[in-house]
Amino acid sequence: MPGNLVKPAHAASGNGRSDPQRSRLVRVMPSWRTLSIVLTLVTVLITASTLGSIYPGYPGTIISALVFLPAIGSIPVLLFRSALTLVEEHKRRSANYIKSAIILTLLLVVCGRAGAYVHLALYYRAYAKIIAGADVPRTVRFDWGDSALWVTDGLQATTLVYDETDALAANRGETPRSDPGFEIEMQHLIGHFYLEHKSSR
Repeated sequence: MPGNLVKPAHAASGNGRSDPQRSRLVRVMPSWRTLSIVLTLVTVLITASTLGSIYPGYPGTIISALVFLPAIGSIPVLLFRSALTLVEEHKRRSANYIKSAIILTLLLVVCGRAGAYVHLALYYRAYAKIIAGADVPRTVRFDWGDSALWVTDGLQATTLVYDETDALAANRGETPRSDPGFEIEMQHLIGHFYLEHKSSR
């Protein structure tokens, strides 16, 4: 009588990959639950950012703040929990907290800027008609409202500027250019479109 046949590990798996290899792959690949959480968070953040851009002040800025502030506040919490778990010698869990904090920070930065692009995309057809009817060289300004919530905030106005000559590119960046009683910062958005942020001194 022949003895019992024992299948090799790779044959048991059915795909030529050993169980340790499969387990490592599972640990590296994010779960569907994690992906769904990240996608939901991205959707909420971009939606809040877009509302803050389209409806500055009330209610857009309020909605945006209610979404972004708790997310920003969770970053130091994640770092604190990472430090605690590191003290308890749970290095893998500590690293996961740090990675979560880094990913959340990147999402906040990217999604916070995405609102202006979504705003432009939603209204682009209407803007294009106005720009097409403007005199050459075309420089057209679109009021995007004042995001100030209180009188003490002064003016916090944002204007979308279409500059066909790209002369505004010389004024973009972190350094505001002078204007009596105001500070103006130019930010390149895309193509010939720029955002002008005007605030009271």
